[in-house]
Amino acid sequence: MSDPTIHLHSNPASGMAVSQAAIINNQALSLSSQGDYAGAEDLHLQALHLKLNAVGENNLTTAITRNALGELYLKMGKITDAEEQLKKAVSVRMENGPAYDAAVSVENLGQVHEVKGDLEEARRVRLSHPADIMVCGNYDVR
Repeated sequence: MSDPTIHLHSNPASGMAVSQAAIINNQALSLSSQGDYAGAEDLHLQALHLKLNAVGENNLTTAITRNALGELYLKMGKITDAEEQLKKAVSVRMENGPAYDAAVSVENLGQVHEVKGDLEEARRVRLSHPADIMVCGNYDVR
């Protein structure tokens, strides 16, 4: 995994598109926290479209949106969609991103397999990546 770096956009238009997409993602997260999953999904998809057009699939900022969309799909019970988004996020984040970001997407993908009832695959996914990038997905730990 490469070291975290600052990614500057040489094309001002792509930088503006990514900035706009980040604003839209934040609005989507707000809607999701209020329980408006359909509205959040629409906004995440708008942000994803902007990022794909501006910087492409293999960019960390695109992976951030895919991870957020995957988390939302988990909440919505759209498990196949969640898995698709999270696999793409894991791929990019493992290759290019900070270890913690990759670990979050890996954990989310593990949760997908748990929901599907495939505990062996959930375990395999979590353990198939270096131990130094593992996070706990149990949000109820006290």
